Amino acid sequence: MRERKYGLVGSILVIVSVLFVGEAAPSVAIVGNIQYFWWGVLGLAFLVPYALFTSELSVTYPDQSNIYGWITRAFGDKMRTRFSFYYWFNFVLWFTSLALLIPITINVSTETQASDGSILQNGIVTSWQGALISIAFIWITVYFMSTNVRESKFFICTSGFVKLLMAIIIVVLAIQVLCDEGMINYMGVETFLPSFDFVSIAPVTIILFNFIGLEVLTAYIPVIKNPKRNIPLAIAIGSVLSIVLYIVCAFGISLSIPFNEVSLASGIVEAAQMLTHNPESIIVMILTILFILTIFGNFIAWSYGVFGVTKTAALENSLPRVFKSEITRKISGSAFVTGIVATIFVLIATFILESPVDRIWDPNDFFWLFFDLDMTVLFLCYVPLFPAFLKLRKIDPDTPRPFKVPGNRFVLFILGWVPTIVIAFAAIVNLIPEDGSSAELEEKGFELLSGILVVVIGEVLVFLTRRRSKKLANQIKTSQIGDDLTNQTSKDEINKTKINQIDNISTNQMDGIKDNKTEINYADSNSVNQTDNSQPDKPISPFNDDKI
Repeated sequence: MRERKYGLVGSILVIVSVLFVGEAAPSVAIVGNIQYFWWGVLGLAFLVPYALFTSELSVTYPDQSNIYGWITRAFGDKMRTRFSFYYWFNFVLWFTSLALLIPITINVSTETQASDGSILQNGIVTSWQGALISIAFIWITVYFMSTNVRESKFFICTSGFVKLLMAIIIVVLAIQVLCDEGMINYMGVETFLPSFDFVSIAPVTIILFNFIGLEVLTAYIPVIKNPKRNIPLAIAIGSVLSIVLYIVCAFGISLSIPFNEVSLASGIVEAAQMLTHNPESIIVMILTILFILTIFGNFIAWSYGVFGVTKTAALENSLPRVFKSEITRKISGSAFVTGIVATIFVLIATFILESPVDRIWDPNDFFWLFFDLDMTVLFLCYVPLFPAFLKLRKIDPDTPRPFKVPGNRFVLFILGWVPTIVIAFAAIVNLIPEDGSSAELEEKGFELLSGILVVVIGEVLVFLTRRRSKKLANQIKTSQIGDDLTNQTSKDEINKTKINQIDNISTNQMDGIKDNKTEINYADSNSVNQTDNSQPDKPISPFNDDKI
């Protein structure tokens, strides 16, 4: 069977599937023409260094689990535990928000038009029906998120093409409305310049959110042709293409729909309704189906990066063991836990919607509640990325870098710390109420408390991980000491045996010497005796006798 590899075009479509999110285009358009200023400023201050750093790190450390591996190399165990938890939990929040968006989109697409031309908001999905639809979406997606990266190539690439098609449809509809009705919104020069109040700064968060996700491509390295060449090219082309799609969609919407009438949660579908002036048109139905398919594509494309991080973190004891397990032959532990937590969040939101509270919670409120909290946690994940790049350049200069960010130390310092400050600032801005209304204060207060809880959970995991590591280190140390004692005992026994052997040998040798000596003495005695007895009697000389 032919191996399914991602070439340059496939890698670009992965980037488009990750970056371009349909529900975010109207969210940017609603802020008006000031969006174009922030696209340019944030593109230079954040996207350019982010793309350059990600390209270098991806081809320099291809064996690591993308950003998790880079941060671990640079900052060690504490930071990797925090990051792995934040990275996974932000994915759960985003998963929950878009799961809640599915029934909202269905309700919008099934609205009817009254005789006077107004749109009747009489969607067919109730709260509990919507919960069942959201939960069904969650578990269908969980199944597909557990497939092999090669098996999902067709789905991810198709999702990228569908997003291009959706953008083209919106632009064509906007041009048609512009030709028939003229320009809807005022487009004076002053509307493109920021006033630097909170309203004009608010778009920073949603635009930054649209930039993030380039490092997910590193999860596809085993199935990318010539990754050292194609990854940097795909990141550059895919990020630019995604931003162009956002700007074109937002520009088309802003030309033909009043800014104050753009819906936030229902995304491109409601924009198509307003552009066609017919909520029941076939184009709206087609866009609804395509939009839901692209949401599937978003999660499947992201899941390989996120679950690669969670599995590696679990293997290194930074996350619970379930994240490295296989629940069934088709569902991984990471996907299963993600589905469980997202399902719980959907049920909690539905119970609140159905409970007799003083304030009626709209499903759109819950979508934005989870989506805003997701952005805050996501921004926290990426704060250490740029300092990690700078540190790896310092502590690991000898590792070959097939792609290297140009510039001296001062240039790299600017490229590293400017985006760090920007994304930390965005995390703070995202928690500040815009208009100070009681409803928004309540929502932002909940997000702030939830963000604090996430940080606390992360620190608890850090503590447990350190304790587990110390315990494991002590066990290893104790085991080594035991082995050393055992080895020493064995050595002593061997030495004792050798000494006994030497003593025995010495004793035997001494006994042998004594025996030999006795034999020699006995032999000498016998020899003397034998000599005396063997001599004849000496004759007496007559001469001597006479003389005597």
